[in-house]
Amino acid sequence: MRHTLSGLYEHVDDIDLYVGGLAETPVSGGTVGPTFAHMMAAQFRDLKVGDRFYFENGGCETTFTPEQLTELRKITLSSLICTCTDTVDIQKMPFYFATEDSESSPNRNANPRIPCSQIHNLDLSAWQQPYRNADDIDGVPDSGVWTAWVPAYGNPPSLDLDVLHRERPTGICLNAIGAEMRMLETGDPQMRFMCPAGAISHSDVPPACLDRGRWTNWIDSSNPISGTDSELLKDLRKLRAGEICEHPIHIQAQTVHDNTPAGETGDVFATLDPVRGLLCRGEDQIGGTCADYKVRFFCPPDNLDLDLEMEIVLAYQTESRKVITSVANLIDEEDEDIFSFNDFAWTGWYNSDSPSLDDDLHGDNESLMRARATVEICANPVAIEAVRAIDGVDALSTGDVFKFFSPRKGLLCEDSDQTTGYKCDDYKVRYLCPQETILAAPLAPAQGPKETYRWALTQSEKLCDDYKVCCHV
Repeated sequence: MRHTLSGLYEHVDDIDLYVGGLAETPVSGGTVGPTFAHMMAAQFRDLKVGDRFYFENGGCETTFTPEQLTELRKITLSSLICTCTDTVDIQKMPFYFATEDSESSPNRNANPRIPCSQIHNLDLSAWQQPYRNADDIDGVPDSGVWTAWVPAYGNPPSLDLDVLHRERPTGICLNAIGAEMRMLETGDPQMRFMCPAGAISHSDVPPACLDRGRWTNWIDSSNPISGTDSELLKDLRKLRAGEICEHPIHIQAQTVHDNTPAGETGDVFATLDPVRGLLCRGEDQIGGTCADYKVRFFCPPDNLDLDLEMEIVLAYQTESRKVITSVANLIDEEDEDIFSFNDFAWTGWYNSDSPSLDDDLHGDNESLMRARATVEICANPVAIEAVRAIDGVDALSTGDVFKFFSPRKGLLCEDSDQTTGYKCDDYKVRYLCPQETILAAPLAPAQGPKETYRWALTQSEKLCDDYKVCCHV
């Protein structure tokens, strides 16, 4: 099948997901290939971690006690069949054929049929007592979970539980059942705590209901070349002005190369919360370096600055006067009656840069300044639209991670920010401008060679400072 597909499609990315998944070689011990295996694992992980009613998630009196969980974990499918049907005997692994074992011919995989009386049944005595915390019960395994490792905080550095909880309120509990400490090669200590199940509210899959807000785009502003990856909110707001709300509700972080949730990488984070963003320091890691992360924030609908741009575009397309007049700072209230859709117009499409298969080139640069070097664009665009040049697919639907995507700066996509094995698509952009403010942006002043050189040098320095697009000689 794979040989046939290779003759039908120019690139593996063009193959339908279902057909391509079926054609993959099964993973070791499985019946599906790596793509389907990853999808199913992620789905079951989200079902477990994201469901507060999952029987092992708890932390309140409506959940199972440690004794009850211990009893529930003893129950097998054979137990259910014996309890709920008239079956008299059954093998311990009912999905496998019954195989006998004998002294003369031992079989390591023996699965003989045995009487149901030898199959464990649920002992309801664990439910005959009122709820008790795990530390009140001697000899019963606790149902708690370990927190992530955390470094010392404060000045001087402290590993006191109160200090750590103040820094990581959603990731560390105050009613810890146990604790462990380890020392890095640098001599710096780190701690982790055993917390009752459900006591830790931080999750790689936060409960973000789309009727209560919206996720921002994925953002990857730095690469851990020196071992540290910083995606702090105060820096992201400067780089992606207008795209992140003032008070995000949730944060989600994943690795750039394979979309692994941050909590599953084993990295130690100095900061990981929606108030401050993400900071992973190389000095806090056993291996000395952090993975490269991308982050996004969940914002309430009335607190998402990105809506300013998107609502203008939506209003322009649907001719919804109500939406466009609701955009803050777009027009003055006294001018509302004279507002008209004829006040805005889209520019033409611009594609100033095309990604190359050459590894020395690093993505697609469609910055506003670069476009202004060749065409006329208004001084203050109110919206930007970008589509894939080859087929017109909306840029925000392609899955690429953008360094910036804003009418104030344009678009920049770097290959280093994308999932391993993928490069940025080629995009074209256009801007929505107030018609009366469409101003010409001259390529260069009509002056002599020295003045032209100084002008070009100034523009290149501004491009480096504002957009991080720098020339290195």
